[in-house]
Amino acid sequence: MTEMSITRGRDIGLSIGGVPLCGVTHFSAVTRRPRRELYEYLSAQPYDTVPDGESHEIVLTVLSLFAGALDVSGGFTLTVEDGDSVYRYEGCEVVKIERDIRGDKAVTDRYTVKAERMTKRGREDA
Repeated sequence: MTEMSITRGRDIGLSIGGVPLCGVTHFSAVTRRPRRELYEYLSAQPYDTVPDGESHEIVLTVLSLFAGALDVSGGFTLTVEDGDSVYRYEGCEVVKIERDIRGDKAVTDRYTVKAERMTKRGREDA
């Protein structure tokens, strides 16, 4: 499992389809690499494991003023620029939305997003 978490807005640049995403107060992404166990005939213990794909879960906390920034109806591509690296999450789909309302805090929406794949590359202008 690999996890990346950003808590300050100036640390990274987020965009969806080339349009900057505003009002993000927290970002975290977790990549899980599940493994499938292989068994021999009539054996109770696995003799090996093999990779079984990847899954990516992204959590974005966004000020409610910018709640319409994420397309909750269909798939989209989320681009994360972190210094000299660019992460591109493709096939993103919002699976859960939670609203946090407290009297002493700003109203925020917490989006849980599942992505089909992620690619990482260096920035061209770096």
